Amino acid sequence: MDTNENPKVDRTIDRILALLRKEYVIMGSTHVKAWRAWLLVGLAAGILIGIILVANRSGEFEPTKAVDTNQGISVELHFPPYYGDFLRHPQKFFSGRAIRIISAFPVTLDSALLTNSTSGISQTLSAAESEEESTSPVFEIPASIPTGRYILTAEVGGQQQQIPIDIQGLSDAESSFAIPDVAASLSQLIAIPYRAKICNFCFWEMVFAGVPNDPLKLFHVGSWALSESTSGGGYTLNPGTLSRSADAGRIWSSAQVNAIVASPNPPPKYRGDQKMGTLNDGSFLLSANASAFGNPIYGGFLYSGYASGGLAASVIKNGTSTSPACGSYADYGKLAIDQRLPGTPIIYVSEIASLTGQADCWNALYISQDGGKNFREYGLYPLGTANLIRSLSVGDDGTLYAGVNSYYDGFFAPAVLRFTAMNPPSFVTSPLPNNSTAFAPPRLSNASYRAWHAYYGPVIIADTNPASPHRGRVYAIWARPEKIITNTNFEYSSYGYNFDIYESFSDDHAQTWSMPVRVNDDLEGGGDQIFPSAAVSSDGVLHVAFVDHRNFQNLPVFDVYYAKSSDGVKFSKNLRVNADLIANSILGGRTIGDYLDMIAAYSRKAYVAYPCGQSPLGPTAACMAEINHSFVK
Repeated sequence: MDTNENPKVDRTIDRILALLRKEYVIMGSTHVKAWRAWLLVGLAAGILIGIILVANRSGEFEPTKAVDTNQGISVELHFPPYYGDFLRHPQKFFSGRAIRIISAFPVTLDSALLTNSTSGISQTLSAAESEEESTSPVFEIPASIPTGRYILTAEVGGQQQQIPIDIQGLSDAESSFAIPDVAASLSQLIAIPYRAKICNFCFWEMVFAGVPNDPLKLFHVGSWALSESTSGGGYTLNPGTLSRSADAGRIWSSAQVNAIVASPNPPPKYRGDQKMGTLNDGSFLLSANASAFGNPIYGGFLYSGYASGGLAASVIKNGTSTSPACGSYADYGKLAIDQRLPGTPIIYVSEIASLTGQADCWNALYISQDGGKNFREYGLYPLGTANLIRSLSVGDDGTLYAGVNSYYDGFFAPAVLRFTAMNPPSFVTSPLPNNSTAFAPPRLSNASYRAWHAYYGPVIIADTNPASPHRGRVYAIWARPEKIITNTNFEYSSYGYNFDIYESFSDDHAQTWSMPVRVNDDLEGGGDQIFPSAAVSSDGVLHVAFVDHRNFQNLPVFDVYYAKSSDGVKFSKNLRVNADLIANSILGGRTIGDYLDMIAAYSRKAYVAYPCGQSPLGPTAACMAEINHSFVK
C-alpha cells in the first residue's frame, strides 16, 4: 500500500500519533492511560505497523462461522500464500484481524457493513488496498470492536448478502496493563558496552549486516518507517528506510530507499520484504519487492550501494502481470551471494513467483552471473509452495543451500535443500533431525487467547571463513514447540507451548546432521523463543539471536537474547540484549513481520539489531547493541 500518495492515510496517522503522544505513556510501572482513546484507531493499526495490510494475501472461515453455504460464501483470515492453509481457519475471529469474503461471484470492493446483532449499531468497513484479484477484497475488523455476534453485509454477485460472524474483542486484561522496569544484569553491564537507536518505526522485517572485512561499517533496512513531513505538519508512512553507520553503530544516517535510488530513472517503488548481503569491497546488495512505472503488481528488484551515496536498482522479476496467480508477481525473496572468487559475484535470489508461462504460483530461483545486472529464472517445481524457502546460503565450495519449512495442517517439518546443479537447478532434500512435529502458533501471552504469528526458520548458515576450524560446515537453526495444547478459547483449536530454538550442523555438505541441541537456556516455565537469526564470525564461532518471552509471560512484551557456540554442541549462557522490555501489539498477529535478521558477527565483537520501544501497537523503533562476546561464557 503506497501511503505516500494517500492523504487519508496521512491524516489517520496524524491522529494516531496525536493520541499516542497525549494518551499513552509507559514509565516504569505506570499504567496505560485512556485506552479507549487509542482503541478508536483500530482501523489504522495494521496500516501503522504493516502487521496485516502489507504482506497478507488470503484466508478462510469455519463452516460453523460462515453462513449460507448454499450461496458458496465464506469468510477467511487474510494471510500470505506461504502461510499454512490451516492458519486461515480460526475457531474464533478476533478484533484487529484482516478478513476476506470468499465467493465464486465478485465481491464489491468499496465497503462492507458490520452490524452488532444485539445493539443494531453498524459501522462501515472500507476495503484495504490490495494487489490481488478483485473478487476477494480484504476488510479490517476494527481493533476497538467489542465481543459479540455481528452481521457482515456485503454485495456479492450484485446482491446484498448477510454473513453472521462472532468476534472476540479485547479483554480488560489485554486493554489495561503495566510494563514494568527491568534492571540490567551484571552480564549485560560487562558484555554490552554500547547501545543505540538506529531509526524510528523501521523494525518491520528488518535486516542487518556488516562489511566482512570492516566491523565499523554497518547497514540496516526496515520497512514501514514513520517520518515527519519535511514541509511541516504531519507524518508519512514510508515503506523502506536504509540506515548506514561508518563508526560501529555510534552514529546512523537514515534515508528512504525510494528517495536515494540514483538509477534507473524513474526508480522502482520500494515495497519491502527485503534481504541483505555485504561484499568484501564494502558494498551491499539488497533484494526486495518493488513495482515500477506505477504498476501496482510487485516485482523483485536488487538494490546495490555503499556506506554513503545513492542506490542502483536492477530487475530480478518484472511485475507486469495483469492477473498474478499468487497476489504478487514475486514475494518473500531470499538472497545469497557467492564471492569466493575475485571479481563479479554470483547472486542467488529465491522468490514465490508467477513463473513465465505458468498459471500458478511457485518457488522460483533467480541466478545472476554478472553481479546482479541480469537474472535468469528457474522454477523449482518439486517444491510448489508447500515447502517454502526461508533462507539461502552458499558453502565454501560454491554449493547453494536452502532452508525450507512446511507448517501446514498442524505439522511442522524443517529441511535443507542441497543444490547439485544450477542449469537447470536440481537438489536433494535433507530432513533435519527430529524434523516433523505437531505445530500450532504460540499465544501472545498467558493472559491472552490471541495468536502470535512468528518466524520459525530454519536459518541456514554456511561457514566459509578460511581461518575457521569448521570451514565447510553448514548450520541449521530453527524453533519448534515442546507440545501442542488444545484450548477452545484460543484463536485456533490449539496453541504451541514452550517454543525453543534448536541448532544442528553438517560437516558433509548437508548429507547427515548432528543431534539437535537447544540454544535457549530457560529450563522451565513455558517461555517461547522464536525468530531465530544467526551468523558465523571469521574464527568459526556461531552467533545466534532470537526473540524471547521467558520473562513476564502474562504481558504482551518480549526480549531479545543472544548466545554463541564455538563447536556447535555447547552454547553459552544466554545474554539479554535489550535494556527495556519491548512491547508487543496487544492485538497479536504479525507484530514484527515474517522474519528478522539481527546478527553481524566478528571475531572480537558481535552486533545485534532488534525491535525496541513501547506502544499499544508494538515496538516503535529499531535499536542495536554491541556485544563483547569474549565475556559471554
